[in-house]
Amino acid sequence: MGIYYYAVDSQDRTFFEPPRSFNNKTPGLYTKGNPFPSMVVMMNSRGYNYEIENDGGAFYEEFCAWKDVTEEVYNELLTTIPGWENG
Repeated sequence: MGIYYYAVDSQDRTFFEPPRSFNNKTPGLYTKGNPFPSMVVMMNSRGYNYEIENDGGAFYEEFCAWKDVTEEVYNELLTTIPGWENG
């Protein structure tokens, strides 16, 4: 058990988390090889407003009903930077 982190954009009501089996808790959330930090920076540099939130508060219940765009954002990262997953 632990605190899990998500990137949440309250303007367009979407969220994403680390894809597949990548770690969603600290310190694995920001270790080398986890695409989550790059995904957040990529999306925010494109005009989105993703903020890092955790599942410890009432906000978590609200954004669970929002659209999960994890796979779309991860695939966009892999398209933007071919070979990223190889490191």
